[in-house]
Amino acid sequence: MGAKRRQIGRARMALVFGVDGHGKAILSTVTARTKRCQKGPRLTFVGQVKFAEASTAHISSIVLPIVDEIFDELGVSHKVFEVSAVNVGAASSHNLGVSISGSSADASVLLAMLSAGLSMPLRDDFVATAHIASRHGDISAVKAIPAKVEAAGADSSV
Repeated sequence: MGAKRRQIGRARMALVFGVDGHGKAILSTVTARTKRCQKGPRLTFVGQVKFAEASTAHISSIVLPIVDEIFDELGVSHKVFEVSAVNVGAASSHNLGVSISGSSADASVLLAMLSAGLSMPLRDDFVATAHIASRHGDISAVKAIPAKVEAAGADSSV
């Protein structure tokens, strides 16, 4: 029983389907799990919802260092994370594989990683969307806010 449990953090986000950010949004959840294994990359992406290569590179180079800096300030050791996104409804309603290719999931990934690393669950009644533009934590606007607000407003749990 001496083995440390993997911690799981979750944060909700809105996935947008459509051209140029004008389309329909569906709420989804990003999940971050701390991993016991210290070998290999510190951040891996798994699951049916795929993160585009540019998104994984951005999260690895911008978001993970911010998480590390917060942990440093709190005296918490750096973690190894496995990140995934889930939404059965999105995949089934569009009858296709779902891919996250933009940067609006940055805030949700950051929150899920902090939640897992600090063993602090987040409430399920909010949805985050923001592009984290720099290692300093600068936040940039994202596209399709009206569609995301509509999806959040239609969900009775938000």
